[in-house]
Order: sequence, then structure tokens, then C-alpha cells
Amino acid sequence: MKPIGLQRLEGAWRRRLVLIGIGVAAGAGALSACQLAEPPALPACNFFVDAGPDQTVIVGSLVQLDGAWSSGNAPGQAEFFWEDSQAGPSGSTAVLSDVTALDPTFVANVEGPYPWVLVVQETVDDACGDKLSEQKAMDGVTITAVALLADAGPDQTVDLGTQVTLDASNSAPSAAIQSYAWTRVSQTGQSSAPASGSGPTLSFTLDDPDQVEYRLTVDDGTNQDDTT
Repeated sequence: MKPIGLQRLEGAWRRRLVLIGIGVAAGAGALSACQLAEPPALPACNFFVDAGPDQTVIVGSLVQLDGAWSSGNAPGQAEFFWEDSQAGPSGSTAVLSDVTALDPTFVANVEGPYPWVLVVQETVDDACGDKLSEQKAMDGVTITAVALLADAGPDQTVDLGTQVTLDASNSAPSAAIQSYAWTRVSQTGQSSAPASGSGPTLSFTLDDPDQVEYRLTVDDGTNQDDTT
């Protein structure tokens, strides 16, 4: 009979320990219904982050970043933002117009690279609103600002009656140049060399002994130009 009595005592002792444990928790703050709830299932990480293509722009340009192709696996719960509001080489004052927008703008005020990082972050909360997990993905883009350069090509000496082609293809950055203008600034003979022209090349034939000089002006469409 004694062993049975010991078993009951041991069981009662264990039960008292459980009650004491609950009492301590209650003293520190009772468990709420949300704390007792099952934690939510974590979503699979399925982020696609695209900060847009690298760009080469003219110094002084207003630049727009393009992260519009980015997506999160839980629309409405995913948060997009650019990691830094300021970036650029020494002397830059570039500041993003809105770090939470997918397509913010900034002014590339000095030559050099402007690196930006787009982040997508999803936070999963438990029933109490406490953070349960956090998932992140990111992508970078670099905007390089360069000075507008007009390059009319090398000087040429040709035979009489030969077609001459002036070529501005080394002007840079070619993707930013919207117009090319050629202007004849001097002429020593009577050839029919044109007084002006447009486009990246200018072709004509020297039909008379002559020495002709042209000026090339390139424009990026923002009233910035360079002449050579």
C-alpha cells in the first residue's frame, strides 16, 4: 500500500508545480489569446527585385530610377524602399526625391558613379502584432554621369573629287545626344562644301581645291551642348 501512496503524492506534487508555473506567468503578465494562438505559416520567399538598368547620363541631368518591375509574393505586405537617400561621388549633392517610391528622381550634379540599392522586405507578424520573421531581397543599379563631349573626328586630307565624310560617332554619351549640328566656319576655295548639316555624319565632295573647317555642336535636349 505504501508505494501507491507515494505515487499519489508524487502526482500531486507534480500538479502543484504546474500550478505554480502558471501562477508565476500570471504574475509577470497573463498570457493573452493571441499569445496562445498558433503562429501563422511563413510564406515562401518569392521576391523579384529589379532596380532597373544601369544608365549613362549627362552631368546636371534629372535622372529617374525605375524599379517598377519589382514584385513581392504578398502584395500589400511587401515594403519597397531604396537603401540610401544619398549617393554619388565626392562633391555630389544627389538626394532621392522619395526613398519609398519605385521611380524616384535625383540630379546628377557632378561626374562619376551614383550607386543605388532597391530593397524589398516582408515582415510576418504573429497574432499579437509582434514580428515573427523578416525576409529581404535587394538589387543594385549604377547611374554614371559624364560630361557631354562633341567629337568631330580627325582632320582629313583628300584628293580632289573624293567624297569626304565627317563622323561624330565618338561624341559621348551617344545614347544621350539628341541632335548633331554641323556649321561651316571657314573656307579658302570655291568648292560646293555645304554651309551646314545635321546628323552624326556629314558627307560631301570637294569639287574644287579647298580647305574647309566645320564646327560640330551636340545637344542632349536639356539645353546642354558642346562644340568642337
